[in-house]
Amino acid sequence: MKPNLFVRILLVAYALTLLGMVLFKFFGVSPIGEITGSMIALLALVLVLVHSEAFDNFSVGTILSLSRGVKEKEQEVEKLERSNQQLVQQLVAISTSQSQRQHSINVSGDYHAAPSVEKATAEEVKESKSVEAQQPSADRPNQQRFDWARAEAIALQKYVAERDLHPSNVVLDAKLVSHFHGVDPVSTLQPVFDGYVKGPDREIFIEFRPERFLTPMYRDRLYFYLSKIAHYRAAKRVDASLDLVMIKVPGEESKLYPGGGAIRVLNSFEPAIAGGILRVQEIALTEEEAATCRVER
Repeated sequence: MKPNLFVRILLVAYALTLLGMVLFKFFGVSPIGEITGSMIALLALVLVLVHSEAFDNFSVGTILSLSRGVKEKEQEVEKLERSNQQLVQQLVAISTSQSQRQHSINVSGDYHAAPSVEKATAEEVKESKSVEAQQPSADRPNQQRFDWARAEAIALQKYVAERDLHPSNVVLDAKLVSHFHGVDPVSTLQPVFDGYVKGPDREIFIEFRPERFLTPMYRDRLYFYLSKIAHYRAAKRVDASLDLVMIKVPGEESKLYPGGGAIRVLNSFEPAIAGGILRVQEIALTEEEAATCRVER
């Protein structure tokens, strides 16, 4: 800060006045040459005024205090600047390390694209269908073959009617697609469901299964479906579930698991049922409807 010339002149005049008072007291007042306490105080004050620019502040009272604040503050500012510079360098190093660590992760697919439901191709549908429904069973002695595809079509019509759904709102052979493979940390397989319905507050995947084929062999497949839907729910943060529709056909009950196959399978999924991710329903075909599904070999 540039010193004020007017203040300097006042300080010089004030110091000369005090010095004149001391000299007058020392040489002009009897006894001459006597040094008193007041003279010492005035000389000290003159000394302070002479060196006043060397100090940031001073005060005269019962205790005379002086401080060289300017240089000390400058040194303190330099220390703070060096400390801030070191902190900035450390933050930059941490940020760079974190960025490199994130870029080292290999990501396949579109990370921002949420899982979606699409129409499966005919080949995908054929691959996903179980061969159990086409295998002739030893518990059917006659020469008739049951057309389970026809039975599923009838069950679908009943399902849509019971829930008052418009057929155009039901996506048949719906494939669950994960654009980002990290959604499921275990598998990249894409399940194909018999149907899919998207409601205003709920998404429903539909799987039709003849009751006679709801055996312990089907347990792993059902677990696969539910696992994929669970990952789908977590990734999209939606309320999604699987409607497992058991088709009951007169005269097509299983003799290998009489009355107990379906129960044993469903008992394994009590947590999914209690959590609302699995809903089990039954649709029964009439004798007339079942007759339309039986064809001669």
